[in-house]
Amino acid sequence: MMFGRTRTHTSVLAMSCDFVGHLIYSGTLEILGRVEGDITVSGKVIVGPSGCCISNIKADAVEIYGEVQGNVETIFLKLGAGGKLVGNAKYRSIIMEEGSVFEKVVRDGEETPVDIDSATHPGGLAAIVGQSQKPPPAPEVMDDAAPDAADKESSDRESPSKKPRFQTVF
Repeated sequence: MMFGRTRTHTSVLAMSCDFVGHLIYSGTLEILGRVEGDITVSGKVIVGPSGCCISNIKADAVEIYGEVQGNVETIFLKLGAGGKLVGNAKYRSIIMEEGSVFEKVVRDGEETPVDIDSATHPGGLAAIVGQSQKPPPAPEVMDDAAPDAADKESSDRESPSKKPRFQTVF
C-alpha cells in the first residue's frame, strides 16, 4: 500500500483461452475467451466483446460486452453496446446501452409477475401491461385452397416445445 491507495487485483482470461469448471476469484476478472461453468467473484466480472460465458455469474458488479448464457446475480449490472445476456438476472441497478440485448428465459407455464392488481388501478401501468400481454385475437378462417403470406408467417413462428423468452433490446 502506497500513500493510502489499495492495490486491486485484475486477471484476464485471454481470447485464446477456454476454461471449463467452477471459477472463484477475488478482484476484477476480465474474460475475453470462453468460460463454461459457474463464476463466483468477490469484485467485478467484465465479459469483453470477444468473451463468451455459458455460466451462472455471481459478483459484486458485472459488465457484459460479449455474450453470457446463464443467470446473473449482482449489485450492479451493465450491458454494454453489443452485450447480450440470455438468462435471468438479479440486480439492484442496471445500465443498458444502445445495442445491448437482455433475453429473460421463462419456463413453460410460468407467467410474468405483476405486483399491482390492475383491478385496483384500472388506468395504471399494470392494467396497460396486462392488456399488452393478452394473446392476439385468433385469425379469421380463410379458404384452404391457396396458402398466403399469413399462413407462411404462422408456420415460421416458434414451436410450443421451445422455452418462451422475453427480450429487451436497447
